[in-house]
Amino acid sequence: MTVGGLSQKVRFCVNTWETAYDNIYCNMCFACKSIFWCVGLKYKEYCIFNKQYTKQEYEILVPKIIECMIKNGEWWEFFPISIAPFWYNETLAQEYYPLMEKEVWEAWWEWSDYQAPFPKVDKIIKAKNLPENISDIPDDILNWAIECESTKRPFRIIRQELEFYRKHNIPVPKRHPDQRYLDRLELRK
Repeated sequence: MTVGGLSQKVRFCVNTWETAYDNIYCNMCFACKSIFWCVGLKYKEYCIFNKQYTKQEYEILVPKIIECMIKNGEWWEFFPISIAPFWYNETLAQEYYPLMEKEVWEAWWEWSDYQAPFPKVDKIIKAKNLPENISDIPDDILNWAIECESTKRPFRIIRQELEFYRKHNIPVPKRHPDQRYLDRLELRK
């Protein structure tokens, strides 16, 4: 939860800034007062689900919604996973609370089987065949895919990445970016 400025009475909100007051279940709202379940608003008052209401309408509707949320067991819970814009295995939750696909489906959550399409490239080079010295890497590597040494998944590097490696005299990676990320996570243990 990120709340800034002189904010008060901000509950269940994320990224709410600058004199927020009496905001409930909101995300990315700036200097708003008395808003409920809103996203991305600036300088607004008496809004529910990003729709403007009068003060009187707001004060009647919000308690009714809260009562319904209490009845459904949603009140006092952070944003429910049912409104998550991502699949479970694509979030940080999978890193901190790893679940198997079956467990995710049993909880009525979503799981992604997405696989990135195979890159359209001039050629594929095995990571073990890459030169160790960055100065020996040709410019046309930008048109190649590198086969990850551990997962065998192909990956590409972009021009800015190659320039960075050359500037800092770093060899081209031999592991897929996803695998490099997992390797860094293992270092935390």
